[in-house]
Amino acid sequence: MTPRQSHIRLGLFVTLAVALTLVLLIAFGAGRWFSNAPVLETYFNESVKGLDVGSSVRYRGVAIGEVSKIGFTAVKYPEAAADSSWRQHYVLIEMRLRPETLGPRADATLNQAALDQEIARGLRVRIAPQGLTGANYIEIDYVEGGQSPILPINWKPAALYVPSARSTVGQLLNATQSIADKLAKLDLQSVVDKVAQAADTVDSKLNAMPLEEIGRNAQKASEQLAAMQLKPIGDETLALVRELRQNNSRLGALLADPALASAPAELQATLKSANTLLANPAWHQSLDRLNHSLGEIDRLLLDRNALLGHTLDNLYSGSSELDALLRDIRANPSSLLFSEPPPAYPLPQR
Repeated sequence: MTPRQSHIRLGLFVTLAVALTLVLLIAFGAGRWFSNAPVLETYFNESVKGLDVGSSVRYRGVAIGEVSKIGFTAVKYPEAAADSSWRQHYVLIEMRLRPETLGPRADATLNQAALDQEIARGLRVRIAPQGLTGANYIEIDYVEGGQSPILPINWKPAALYVPSARSTVGQLLNATQSIADKLAKLDLQSVVDKVAQAADTVDSKLNAMPLEEIGRNAQKASEQLAAMQLKPIGDETLALVRELRQNNSRLGALLADPALASAPAELQATLKSANTLLANPAWHQSLDRLNHSLGEIDRLLLDRNALLGHTLDNLYSGSSELDALLRDIRANPSSLLFSEPPPAYPLPQR
């Protein structure tokens, strides 16, 4: 084979390879190049390591597209870097969606106004890990709005926009870093010294305790407890429990008595009647008349007090004279019949 023929064959082979490559690219990429698929973008203020162009985009676990671009917001939106206060190094993620996976009406409802309503309900974009390989994917789902603040931006997104939420891995790393910072601020040596000091104190207190005496007292108390007649105590306790049950039953029967149940109503009626009686003007008039009568009786007793005293004095004097008369009669009974005592009887003479 001449060198000319070899060059011709090599040229034909290269030409066919290039043509086949172009055919394959057109066959597999024409749909993507010439499709009108909507583009959704979001911004992250954290590392997107493990996320690449072509990574899956899922809504509640269902694949609805793939990542089409990864960059920085300052490249696409120069106004993001115009003001130094807004110079945020946000990561820009663009996603190309497949509306057919969301239902027949997705094309009509996939607009920013509808997305804003869902964003108000907590729709967010976040990075989710895909197994233990280190690869990540984009997850679109609802989270609690209070736990996912929206990143501040000073530009209007050129494509459909859904704000991002921190990934689970990022939250875990932040929590771990916070714990590590708190541990770093702890004075572990001081804590260890205090624990050692507390252990020494406890050891010294235990050594100072009369453990032998405590053991003997415990043994003595155990012997006394063993010597106690527990059966009579148990019988008395059971008897007391039975009596308490009986009293409880009697109390229940008493409380269930209809008469007791009606007692509050009767007492209330009685109090109401008493209140009505006390509020009656005739009752106050009767009290006034009774008070006036008692005053009259008091004045009458004061007027008769002197006369009553004189009468009592006369009675006392008469009683004294009567007592003297009775003593004379006892001493000389004949004086009751004769005004003078009888003459003396002369004795006979011999």
